[in-house]
Amino acid sequence: MTISISRIHIYVIVMLLLAGGLAGLWLSQAGLRAQGGGESRFIRECVTAPPESAVPESCRSEDAIKATYEGLDVRALIEKKRTRMASTARRIASGELQDPLRYKECIARGECAEVPLLPPDAAASDAAALTPEQQQISAAFWDLAEGDKLTAPVCEYIAECRALHKAGAIDFGF
Repeated sequence: MTISISRIHIYVIVMLLLAGGLAGLWLSQAGLRAQGGGESRFIRECVTAPPESAVPESCRSEDAIKATYEGLDVRALIEKKRTRMASTARRIASGELQDPLRYKECIARGECAEVPLLPPDAAASDAAALTPEQQQISAAFWDLAEGDKLTAPVCEYIAECRALHKAGAIDFGF
């Protein structure tokens, strides 16, 4: 009996090898995501958890967060977000990003962070005419644009900070 290998057989073998290689690559990437998923797990379990649910033990202190979420440094995470927001606020305050379309495009490109902004029709110069909510927005924006540290108004616009502060997990000093 003679075995003949046709082009179709070779094609099928090559495709099976490629499929196996792709499956292996996909599984290894899934493993990497599971190992580096500390931040996403933290956000899912501690930040975006339903408000009526009790704060899990793993979210009640910096040490518990580090131990549970693969060494996650939440202060560094929050500071990184605050720094990006501050950079964006400074660009807006300087006039570089005053056009709403340029601001939205900058966010879409990942170069800017969303920052608290007053509606275009609010006169920021007349603080007495601002509602309490608008005053809070203005305070947070100017804390970002002019300050160099985390403040209570800014914390309200960073989901991780707001959740940890509300839960009493971290004392941010304000």
